[in-house]
Amino acid sequence: MLWPSPQSDWSWPPVETLDAKPYRLSVADNRLVLTSDVDEVTGYQFVKSYGISSEKSDALSVIYSIYNRSDEAKAVAAWALTRVYTRGMVAFPAGEQEIESGIFYPMDVPVIDGIRWFLYDGKSIREDHHKMMTDGREGWVAYIDKGHLLVKEFDDVPPELIAENEGEIELFADLKKTYLEIQQQGSMTMLQPGEHLEWEVIWHVRKLPADIPVAVGSQELVNFIRYLVSNFH
Repeated sequence: MLWPSPQSDWSWPPVETLDAKPYRLSVADNRLVLTSDVDEVTGYQFVKSYGISSEKSDALSVIYSIYNRSDEAKAVAAWALTRVYTRGMVAFPAGEQEIESGIFYPMDVPVIDGIRWFLYDGKSIREDHHKMMTDGREGWVAYIDKGHLLVKEFDDVPPELIAENEGEIELFADLKKTYLEIQQQGSMTMLQPGEHLEWEVIWHVRKLPADIPVAVGSQELVNFIRYLVSNFH
């Protein structure tokens, strides 16, 4: 999913035109392109482009574009959300900021050797949503489940360029324990009328080697992820 950040600009629920209504489908330069209608309230139009990465044939490139179709300048960042099963764990390099949870219950995301870890445990989910917002480093966040690995890679964003009251890396667990959201945000960008931003996220999916320990704090797992990301470049 793609949302515009900050959320304070549109509150809740998500903007229907950009989030739930149909997108137009096309193919351009061997990429699958999805284009939304223009939202009359925000003035935004979204384009999501999917294709094999030009740098490596075993990685998926997702390019998110936000167009300002309004007649006024707008400050916005791209906000990508991936929903996964309510199990497994998340890892990402800890940044400079402390953890915030906003109006929701906090999440336990300890730091071990510079890496933040979240192990999903349904027993810890109270009668409300749980959220975590913070800064990251190195430009990646990983999800590990049943011997498989998903790494989302993106340009690291300094804290001063993240939207106010948002985080570069965010996690969200709903109270009904039906999904876990892994979220990341790009840089706040001032778009003049007619301008647009582009933000690429690279998806790496791997079956983990059997000799890599899958556990909170596993340095072997972190090394594998870092090798995967650095080898990509």
